[in-house]
Amino acid sequence: MGSDDVISPIKMRCLRCQEEFSDGTQICPHDGNRLIVALPDPLIGKTFAERYEILEVLGRGGMSVVYKAKQKFIQNFVAIKVLNPNLVFDPSSFERFKQEAVAAIAIRDKNVIQVLDFGISDEKAFLIMEYLEGMDLADWLQKHGEMPVDRTIKIFLQACDGLAAAHSKGVVHRDLKPGNLFMISAADGSDLIKIVDFGIAKIQPSDGAASQNLTQPGEVFGSPLYMSPEQCQGKVADTRSDIYSLGCVLYETLTGVPPLMGINSFETMNKHVGEKPLSVRGMDPDKDIPELLDECVMRALSKNPNDRQQSMTDLKKELIESVRGTRYFVGPAAENYLAQVASEAAAASASATSGTANQNSGAAGPATTASAQGTGAGTESTTNGAEKTNYKDNLSDTTVIPTLAKVSELATQLQDTKSDPELHKLVAEAVDLTQKQEAHNRQLRKMVAALFTVLGVLIVGGSIFATMPGPPSDPAPFYKREGYLWKITEGENDLREGKYKEGMHAYQAAYDMSKDFGDGNDKKTKALYGLMLCMMRGGANPDMLVSTRKDLLSANLKHMEYIYKHDGHDLMNIIDLDAGLLSRVGGHNLDKPFAEQLARSYVENAKREFDQKNYLKAISWLEEALEVEEETHSSIGVSETASKFAGDKDAHEHIEQIEEILKRAREAEREVEHHRA
Repeated sequence: MGSDDVISPIKMRCLRCQEEFSDGTQICPHDGNRLIVALPDPLIGKTFAERYEILEVLGRGGMSVVYKAKQKFIQNFVAIKVLNPNLVFDPSSFERFKQEAVAAIAIRDKNVIQVLDFGISDEKAFLIMEYLEGMDLADWLQKHGEMPVDRTIKIFLQACDGLAAAHSKGVVHRDLKPGNLFMISAADGSDLIKIVDFGIAKIQPSDGAASQNLTQPGEVFGSPLYMSPEQCQGKVADTRSDIYSLGCVLYETLTGVPPLMGINSFETMNKHVGEKPLSVRGMDPDKDIPELLDECVMRALSKNPNDRQQSMTDLKKELIESVRGTRYFVGPAAENYLAQVASEAAAASASATSGTANQNSGAAGPATTASAQGTGAGTESTTNGAEKTNYKDNLSDTTVIPTLAKVSELATQLQDTKSDPELHKLVAEAVDLTQKQEAHNRQLRKMVAALFTVLGVLIVGGSIFATMPGPPSDPAPFYKREGYLWKITEGENDLREGKYKEGMHAYQAAYDMSKDFGDGNDKKTKALYGLMLCMMRGGANPDMLVSTRKDLLSANLKHMEYIYKHDGHDLMNIIDLDAGLLSRVGGHNLDKPFAEQLARSYVENAKREFDQKNYLKAISWLEEALEVEEETHSSIGVSETASKFAGDKDAHEHIEQIEEILKRAREAEREVEHHRA
C-alpha cells in the first residue's frame, strides 16, 4: 500500500431511516436504531437506461433510492429515483411510484420539482427529475436551529405558491415536512424553494374522472410529526390538510421544535387529534414574533379544517398581512400581491351583487303594488265606527295570543252588534290562529318531554361509558384514562419548566393509575420514563433510581411482548420500540442479576420468534439482549444464539444483520473476559 493510499471509513446504515454514517457511530442519532454495515451500491459507475451515468447516492428511503447522474451526450446532471426492486412487482407500490410521476409532471411551477420522465429499465422503475444543489429545510434546521422571521416568511410564501399550483391541478401532497422543502440559491443569491416528493399525493377527480387515491379508508400515510388530524384518523384529506401540515413546518421553522411530539408515533398522532399546541410566542417568548403571525400559524393548526385558512392563497395573503408594518415585511412584491387579491375579490363580489340585483328587479313591481293596495284597505277600514275599531284592537293585539275563551267572548259580542263582513273575517282568523297556537303548544310540550328523555339517556349512557372497561389492550375505564392523561400532561409541563420535584409527583400519580391499564399499551412505560427523567435531573436518591429503572425496563419488556403478539400494524412501526432506552436511563448502573434476567428474557423471545419465522422480530429481541450485554459487561449467550441464527438457510435475507449482531456479541464477550482478567 503506497503512502498516498487512503483507507475509506466503513459506512454504516440505519435500516429504518436508511441514512448512512461514516464517523464510526453504532447508533442512529435520529431514531436510536443499531446500524449495520452498508455495502457499496451496485449501480454506482454504471450506465442506467442507456443514457445516464450513475455518479453517487443522494438519499435512501424505505421504497426507493435517489441517485445523482449525468446525462450522456449533453453532459447534464439529473436526479434519478429508482424504486426498490423488491417492490416493482407489488401493484400498490408500483402504482404509488407512478402516481408520483403523474402528480409532479402535471404541475409546472418554479416552486415544485420538475419530473422529466418515468419508465422501467432492467425491471427497475425510475423517475428522472431535475437535479437540485442545496439542502432541505430539515437539514438546515438540524444544523442551525430556528430560522429568522424575515427569511422564514420569504420561504413559506414560495411554498404557498408551489402548493397553490399543485392544488389547482387537483393534487394534494399529504406528506409536507421540512425534508420535502428543498432550498437552493436563485440567480440573485436569494432562497428558491422547491417542493419535492409527491410519493403519497392524492390526485383529486376533475371532469368526471375517478379519484386517483391509492390509500383506502382508515389507512394512515404521512409523517406523524406533521400529519393533520384527519390524516391521523384515516379520514379523507383535502387541500386543507396540506395547510395544517405546512403550518406544522412553519411552526418548527420559527421555534426550532415541532408543535406536537409524543414519545412514539402513535402518541404524536393522538396529540394532533386532541391536543392544542402552545402558541408560537409561548414556545419561544424571547423571539420577536409578531402577534398576527402567531395567530396565522395557530389558525393553520386548527383541528377542524373549516377553522383553518381555506386555500393556500388565503394562507399566503394572511402571512403577508401578519407582518405588514413590521421590519419583516417583504416589500413591494407583497403589496402588489395583496392589491391583486383585493381586486379579484372585488370583481367577484361585484359580479355576485349584479346577479342578485337583476333577480330582485323583476319582483319589485308586484310587491310595491300589493303594498299600496294593503295601505288603501287599511285607510278605508279606519272610517268605520269606534266600536268596530275596539274589536280590531282586541283581535290584532300582537303582544298577546288570544285564547279560545277570549275569542268566544268576542264572538258573543259580535252577535249583539251590527257587524260587517270584515269583522267576521277577523274573528275567523283569530279562531284559526288560536287553534294553531294550541297545537303548537302541544307539540312544544312533547318536544320538551322528549328532550328531557334524551338528556336522561345521555346522562345514564355517559355514566355507563365512563365506567365501562376498555379493550383488552387498554382495559381501564374512560374516567381513569382521562385522569392519567391529565397527570402525564402535568408531568410533561413540569419537566419542561425544570420543576423536577413537582414532575416526580405527577408522573408517580400517573404510574399508580397505569397499573389498571394492562400491558397492551405504553402508559406504564411513559409514566416511568418521565419519572426516571425527573429523578435523574433532580438528583433523586440512588436507591429510588435503581428501583424505578428496574420497574421501567420490566414494564417495557411486557409491553413489547404484548405488541409483538397482538399488534396488527406494520411491523416497522413497532419494531425497536425501546431502541436506545437502556442507555438513556443509565443501563450501565443495573445490578448484574437483574440485567442477566432481563437479557435472558430477550434471548428467549428471540428464539421463539425465530422458530416461528418472524426474523425481524427475532433480530430486534436479540439486539435488545446484546445492548444489555454491552451496557453491563455481562455474558448471556447472545453470540451463541446469533451463531445458530446465522446457520439457518431460511434466514439468508437477514444474514447481514445477524452477522453484525454476532460480531458485536463476540466483541462484548472479549470485553467481559478483559474485565474479569
